[in-house]
Amino acid sequence: MNTLRPYATPIVLIASTAILWFTANRISKDMSLQLNQLHQKAQDQTILIQQLLNELQTTQAQLSESNESIKDLRTLFALDEVREDGESKLEEAVSTLKNEVKDQSNRLEQLIAASHNQLRETQSPTTHSLTSPHSPAPLRRQISQNSVHSRSPSVHSSNEPIGLRRFF
Repeated sequence: MNTLRPYATPIVLIASTAILWFTANRISKDMSLQLNQLHQKAQDQTILIQQLLNELQTTQAQLSESNESIKDLRTLFALDEVREDGESKLEEAVSTLKNEVKDQSNRLEQLIAASHNQLRETQSPTTHSLTSPHSPAPLRRQISQNSVHSRSPSVHSSNEPIGLRRFF
């Protein structure tokens, strides 16, 4: 054994170095494999993030379109409210105008009736004085014939007010 002793230290060193080299080589391969796996996972995550970004951009575009549609709908609702408000105001104005027309029509009928009565009153004394029993008979006959023939449809024999439809 003594003869192997001087060789034992280098053999142990060589064996230790070989074990260390194999161990380091194995650790290096494992680390390289793990590094490649991490790199692949990072690439997959990058692709997934890019897809998510694309989906986010698509969603943002759709959201923008939806916002425009909502704005359009709000505008339509506002226009509809304005239209309804305008219609109600128009209905109120038409109702007011109808009432004013009725009032003006009633006033006009009253004025026509008053002027008709006044016309009758002004014709009455002349006719009565000329057709009195003291005036000559031919004159009475001529006046009564003229007054019968000269009456227009607007001259009304009763004291009732005359409607506008008789004049138009």
